[in-house]
Formats: sequence, C-alpha cells, structure tokens
Amino acid sequence: MIIRADYPTKGDRTLIDSVRQFINKALGGTFQGDLSQGDSLLAFYAHQWEKEMRQMYNEIAEARGNDQDMPPMYHSVTIKQEYNTPLYITYIINTETYSGGAHGMHESKGVTFQKEDGHVFCNDILIKNRDKEFNNLIRDGLFRYFSE
Repeated sequence: MIIRADYPTKGDRTLIDSVRQFINKALGGTFQGDLSQGDSLLAFYAHQWEKEMRQMYNEIAEARGNDQDMPPMYHSVTIKQEYNTPLYITYIINTETYSGGAHGMHESKGVTFQKEDGHVFCNDILIKNRDKEFNNLIRDGLFRYFSE
C-alpha cells in the first residue's frame, strides 16, 4: 500500500482549499478530519485501503483453499503537481492496482485549477464557448496535435 501526494501547505487559501478537497475526493471522499493535516488524510486512506485489500485477499485465499501460491495484492496512488504556472496549477493522479489475475490495472487522470479562484477547468468552458470561431480553434488544435 503506497500513497504519495504533493499536498499543498502554503499559498492562496482558496486555491489550497480547492486542491485539498480535490485530493480528498480523489482518494475516496470519506475523510472527515482537518484537510490541513495532509499526513492524517493520507494515513486514513492507507489504513482504509489496507483493511479492504486484506479482507479481499482473505476471501480469495479462502475460496482457493488457502492456496500458498497466491500472489500479493498491491495498490499505489501518486498525486503529483505536474505544472505550476502564474495562472494555473495541474495535478496528475496515477493509480496502480493488482488484486489477482493475469495483470494489474493502471489509471492516470489530471485536473487543472485556476490559481486566481481555485476553479477547476472542466468541459463547462467548452460548452459555454460554443461559437464557430472557438470550435474552429479546437478542431485546428486537435488536427495539429494528432498529425504530428
């Protein structure tokens, strides 16, 4: 069980609160403690996931007749600050899990926050700006990106 996070500790309060809430939600959203205590938040989820994985492992082992050849389970989450510009900050979450079977699973996702107000960039900016010029910019950018 591994959890690592670039947990914000200083800076604009609105942005920090937004990032902390995002991290809590990304890890499960069940931590009810003080979000300024990043170590407590990470320890809470590590304990919770370890308990869940141990229970799953025991159930599978019992179903297999306590087979000694059962490989160990694995869960890792890394939340990394990827970009930090004067206008925005981007975090990337990488999750790796192995709970038996032929292969594990991997997921990566990112989120970008405006520094000015902590607002998360999402598809609402695309929906609100659906004029022809904007659509042409998006189309041309995608065409250049995928033709390289």
